[in-house]
Amino acid sequence: MSASELFEATLNYDGMFGFVLLVFLAIAGYNAGRLASRNTRRGIARAARRGLVYLGIAGLFLLGRLATIGIMASYGWEFAADRIVISVPLLLLPFGAILVLTVPRLLRLARIREPDRTARVDDSLRDRAAAPRLVLPVQAAALGALPACYLGYLQPVTPPFADTAVLTHLGWLAGTGLLLLRQRRRRARIEVPARRGTGQRVLRVSATAIAACLLVSGWVVRSAEQSVLPAQLDMAGQHEPPAGHAAGQHGLGADTVDVDSLTDPSKGPPDRRFTLVAQNSRIELSSGRVVEGKTFNGQVPGPRITVRRGELVEVTLRNRLRESNVTVHWHGLDVPNAMDGVPGVTQDAVPPGGEFVYRFRATNIGTHWYHSHQQSWESIASGLYGAFVIAPPRGLDPAVQDLFVPFHSWQLDGGPLRAIGTADRLDRRRVEPGTPVRLRVLDTDSLPRKFVLDGTSFRVTALDGMPVHEPTELSGRRLELGGGGRIDLEFMMPDHPVRLTDVLDLSGGLLLSPDGSGEVTPRPDQPDFDLTSYGTPKDTPFGPESNFDRTFTQTFDNKPGFYNGQFTFLWTVNGEVFPDIPSIVAAEDELIKVRFVNRSHFSHPMHLHGHKVLVLSRNGKPVSGSPVWLDTVNVDVGETWEIAFHANNIGLWMDHCHNLLHSKVGMMLHLVYENVTSRYQIGSATPNHPS
Repeated sequence: MSASELFEATLNYDGMFGFVLLVFLAIAGYNAGRLASRNTRRGIARAARRGLVYLGIAGLFLLGRLATIGIMASYGWEFAADRIVISVPLLLLPFGAILVLTVPRLLRLARIREPDRTARVDDSLRDRAAAPRLVLPVQAAALGALPACYLGYLQPVTPPFADTAVLTHLGWLAGTGLLLLRQRRRRARIEVPARRGTGQRVLRVSATAIAACLLVSGWVVRSAEQSVLPAQLDMAGQHEPPAGHAAGQHGLGADTVDVDSLTDPSKGPPDRRFTLVAQNSRIELSSGRVVEGKTFNGQVPGPRITVRRGELVEVTLRNRLRESNVTVHWHGLDVPNAMDGVPGVTQDAVPPGGEFVYRFRATNIGTHWYHSHQQSWESIASGLYGAFVIAPPRGLDPAVQDLFVPFHSWQLDGGPLRAIGTADRLDRRRVEPGTPVRLRVLDTDSLPRKFVLDGTSFRVTALDGMPVHEPTELSGRRLELGGGGRIDLEFMMPDHPVRLTDVLDLSGGLLLSPDGSGEVTPRPDQPDFDLTSYGTPKDTPFGPESNFDRTFTQTFDNKPGFYNGQFTFLWTVNGEVFPDIPSIVAAEDELIKVRFVNRSHFSHPMHLHGHKVLVLSRNGKPVSGSPVWLDTVNVDVGETWEIAFHANNIGLWMDHCHNLLHSKVGMMLHLVYENVTSRYQIGSATPNHPS
């Protein structure tokens, strides 16, 4: 079991232990409160023995929860800080009182021996059974287990949480005080309550259930209403935020810059022109299955765009889709902000029959890709994506067999179908022995992809398009990409077959051989490739010891809740979802450091538009190999990453999880340069839906 799998399992067990602990403490608290109302001495003894059993079970689950919290703390303070500061005192303090005060009294009551089953309870015994020292610790433990469970799973708390800790502890103390007063009054009465008839009990239970249902229904309706996004939302924070949503963190001064002005200053004709036509298409897969999808220029992937570094590129997008709007985002390219292709942020989405011209200079050598950012979770899955390769000024080496390998999933009635492009079966290709091969591998999906290359040694020569410094030969390694990530693999074609295989689809993949035939058995259980220790170190313009102008921490959690009126599983950043997640604010030319802490149940490939980020450390360990420059950082479960970037591309940029199903329910924020504004809006009353 990997460290990430262990953390996720621990998180699941922690939630389960917390819930079961709450249930048994609630039962034990109710049982303790009813002890004095038993009619016979034997009844008190039996109830006392049941109470000891309930507390024993609760104690086991308390130990289990303390163990899970300890395991989580071993991943770093941030992973268990809220539980240690808030939950642990609420659990240990009353449970300590149970061991000291309640258990000895229950043991004495449990030892009562009375041969006459009908022997009545005298006032002295009833007084002992109603003693606050017996009852109160159990009920206080149940009261403390409630927020400990709620804050651990339903509403995770992110730093700083001093206010939450103080309010929670004060609330628990106040509640315990009320329970003490209640128990003292009950003890003073010392009488057995009159037994209610069946009708009275049914009426009381029904009234309680109806009241609870009304309260829950009211909370559900109110929560759903409060989660509804406004019909028009200004992305630059120029207007007052809607009720229940936070304002942006940045302020606009007199010298504001509009995103529309952030274009390439080059005049004259471009060096390269391309046209992309978005259209509805029937896409035939290699198995013969047909998918009703969307394409650029009638093909999937869309046309491969290859240019040379320094060239001025012009791409005309034409929308021939029947109903959908569309844009093109240049994933991994540090284009001018106005050309980033994000609807509602840098442009309005292009409607059917419309067109938009993108114009920028190619600066980032390497493997990139383009895709629609309008309802991106749906448009990419439908086929609206393609490769964008920037070659050195001298061009690509024609002797190299250069292959684009996009891992993609097609959404069919029976569920997702894994493929490479349109190849949903093993894709066989002929390559002459001795031919240099470069595989430009892309994960178009929301889910991470793990894959192996069998039959040859190889080198990882680029990550997210950025070259690896002095890569060394590898073999027998399992590689992983988060959604939107890319990796370049290079090798010399041997005289036998080579196979690239998704470890979750061992029947598919890409097989290269001298004659297009042959077999290679995939080996999915290989050691994982560590990108932070691969290659050779090299000087970078900044690093872990640099003086950063601003530092941000993003803590990832998950919780059930409502988003835009729909009940779903929320993926949060610092406890919030868009548009309540505070932006990363920067001034031009600043150095920014960001810390990612993933306490959730899933990995998050965080993609910052318009910038490359330098990885400083992973799980507390500094990068020891080649510098790792990325635009999509896949933060796995239980991981902590530190990254940094130079704020050298002014604008208003999306920063979101490229698991697009997470982005769809609010896991997105923005990098906002001070005094940058935008006239564009998103929302149901606009044509723009970037996620």
